[in-house]
Amino acid sequence: MRCSVLCVGTELLLGQIYDTNSTYISERLSELGISSFEKRTVGDNAERIASAVVDMLHEADALIVTGGLGPTHDDITREVLADLMGVDLELDESVASDIEAIFAKRNREMNKNNLRQAMVPIGARVLRNPLGTAPGLQCQLKVGGNAKTVFLTPGVPHEMEHILEASVLPILLSKKQDSNVIITRTLKTWGLGESALAEKLEEMVIQAETGDVKLGFLARGMNGIYIKLSVSSPSIEMAKELIVPIEEKVKEKVGEYVYAYDQETMESKIIDLLKETKSTLSVCESLTGGMVMSRLVEYPGASEVIAGGMVTYQTQVKRKFLNVQAQDIYSHECAQQMAENLRKELKTTFALSATGVAGPDPDGGHVPGEVYVGISSEEDLFSEEFLLGGDRQRVREYCTITALDVLRKHLLRGLKRPT
Repeated sequence: MRCSVLCVGTELLLGQIYDTNSTYISERLSELGISSFEKRTVGDNAERIASAVVDMLHEADALIVTGGLGPTHDDITREVLADLMGVDLELDESVASDIEAIFAKRNREMNKNNLRQAMVPIGARVLRNPLGTAPGLQCQLKVGGNAKTVFLTPGVPHEMEHILEASVLPILLSKKQDSNVIITRTLKTWGLGESALAEKLEEMVIQAETGDVKLGFLARGMNGIYIKLSVSSPSIEMAKELIVPIEEKVKEKVGEYVYAYDQETMESKIIDLLKETKSTLSVCESLTGGMVMSRLVEYPGASEVIAGGMVTYQTQVKRKFLNVQAQDIYSHECAQQMAENLRKELKTTFALSATGVAGPDPDGGHVPGEVYVGISSEEDLFSEEFLLGGDRQRVREYCTITALDVLRKHLLRGLKRPT
């Protein structure tokens, strides 16, 4: 089974929005053992869309097309597919009812243009979309005398992901001739760059090129580097027998940098550790401007352990509201005073602080990327210094996950202390 991905949208070509859809689709296809043959992007032009669909289907068995299913005049993907199929579009009453229900639920008046989204090529299968007004579609085409399948999904990422997971991938798996099961394992790391990880795992990377278990790296920016392990096998039991020993070897070499696995995140691990130790946390931020707290509260249940926080961006705010006495606000002393005084004020078990220079210019003799992370509890008060690379935004993002990682490691050390 070979599947290609086509993204439709002039805004993608112009760089007005980022293409995250093709990355998500390709990653999911790979995890399921479906070959992602090719990815392309075309603008909102009927001739170019049609040409790309036919050309890509000469090499692929199936094609996933994202975008161009909206209600406006430049949303023409469904019309292009109808022409390629040699059929007309017809109003699907059930889809029209779904759209009307969505507008009614949002207490909004439906524009007549939205009924364009209920127009379906005759013979196409509707793939329900409870998250939006544009349904997905499954269309059958003949290219070069061979039957091919085209899936249309909305360009809105969370709508595309729902239709992909609920409809498209199950259909593709049912057509997949290889009956092997695919097991994947993701080890999420922070603290080492991709080249450093590759060096530590060099022998395993070489073995993976010809072995049963494949090993690769995926750079995830402010989420670090993911180590991806995957194996295809006739049964789940056999797949586990192959992948578990490799995972253990990876952890032997870089386990101290692994902060989460698979669907876990840095913040989910921290929230779980706080719950496990029946602890509470407060957060004081300077250069990160609330990014640390924002990440923590994204995880459901955070309110059980996250008491609150402060963004003390200016020096006078640090001094007035946190009683920071340190002369240098970019220092271990400042980070520790921020954490200690906030913890006492909010009466939490732990407090986390972050201060430093985001850039782009040096400040008071301190260079961009110089940051300090502080931790306070009744038993401990300490801080760590880091020199982070990248532009202003990356320094802030990297400081955010670095601070969280310092906290994670401290919480783990607490669990290992003798009682």
